[in-house]
Amino acid sequence: LAQALTAVATADIVIFVSPNAAEHGLSALRQARLVLPSGALVLAMGPGTAAKLQEDGIIATAISKAPFNSEALMELNILAAPAGQLVVIFCGEGGRDWLSESLKDKGARVIPVICYRRSLPPAADPRVIAYWQDHGIDVLTLTSIAAAENLWILLKDRSKRWLRDVAVVTVSERIETACRSLGYEGKIAIADHAGHDALLQAIHTHCHTINSC
Repeated sequence: LAQALTAVATADIVIFVSPNAAEHGLSALRQARLVLPSGALVLAMGPGTAAKLQEDGIIATAISKAPFNSEALMELNILAAPAGQLVVIFCGEGGRDWLSESLKDKGARVIPVICYRRSLPPAADPRVIAYWQDHGIDVLTLTSIAAAENLWILLKDRSKRWLRDVAVVTVSERIETACRSLGYEGKIAIADHAGHDALLQAIHTHCHTINSC
């Protein structure tokens, strides 16, 4: 991380791929006593990421449109011809490399700054487990493959029984495929994009369908 951060000073374009990347990336910069160069273009993956940057006084030069993914970000005019430019991408460990590879294919120099990782908690929240045991849970939101994997592991021998009928609301076909491969058997709905409003709409649609049956 420390070595990657040194590239920020000469970056032409700086990309933050998520609110987590913005939060932890900016924190890493502060700890290293570095700042974003004044002439760099700052791109945010969706309005949530832009809002997190703004909390630190950074206004995004451009924000990707829905569905707020790498493909949508690449459609920004700023990235139409990045050849010869240095692009620094603040991201998490183990994320997709599609964005980096697409920029490299267009001739950009790309340096990823991996500033956070998703880790398995030591245990599931016992209050949630107790509620699940006594009342059941109808809908889960899973916004990353790591979240799906970690939940499956944390539930251990209860995973197949508890996750057989619960509905999952997620944000991409990649996560849906991962859920199915893990063993999630219930209904899986994909929100229109990764924003909270789309997740809420998908949950509302699912609950409305149940109540109409």
